[in-house]
Amino acid sequence: MADDHFKTNLWEPDEVDWHFLIRLHDQNHLRSIVERYARIYRHPGLYPPIPFEWLHMTIVRIGRVTTITHEEMRAVVDHLRPTLERTHLPPVLLGPWWLWTGSVVLHVTPEEPITRLFNAVMTALNQVLGDKAPKPAEFIPHVTLAYARTYQQEIEVHKQLSAQWIDPIPVHIRTLSLVKEKQTVPFYSWDIVTDVPVGAQSQNTGRGDSTQWRESALTPLACQ
Repeated sequence: MADDHFKTNLWEPDEVDWHFLIRLHDQNHLRSIVERYARIYRHPGLYPPIPFEWLHMTIVRIGRVTTITHEEMRAVVDHLRPTLERTHLPPVLLGPWWLWTGSVVLHVTPEEPITRLFNAVMTALNQVLGDKAPKPAEFIPHVTLAYARTYQQEIEVHKQLSAQWIDPIPVHIRTLSLVKEKQTVPFYSWDIVTDVPVGAQSQNTGRGDSTQWRESALTPLACQ
């Protein structure tokens, strides 16, 4: 039996949290695989597929914007930037899928490059925030395509997905985003605070701008 993701992971009303994540909105070659999966896993036991522009790979949920300041997070980014400039990540593969507590998610393989990124982020957070740094129990790289409601037909959803094989697709990671995130059921939305380039080449491609810092509060977005 699957439990409703947004009930087992319920945020406080109007809660806004700092997150480091990898946005996938610019991976246009990924759009086709997402659209193909969406036709397969539409099911009453699942929330609607996450809109393409909100697909992401969470690196870490840091804490509330009310308890961790912009100045602290700017210091984290300053500590992290030189490390990420020297970090060269090979392409990773998204897929195939699996059901994680009922939600449809994509595997990320190999895990080692993303784990290396996670470790670098955690080092910077611990150096700057100390006891305020998050303490995640585990890190499993993944991309969620649709969140679970409370339902018992996991075998049925599994059969729907198993009926068609969709090849994993390569993704190049060039930017790590610091965002202010909000739970906007049936997905998560955010305001970008800054993008930190990953790898020296990223600085030359214009894909990331770690010097631009947006301090405006997150504006709640309507569910899609």
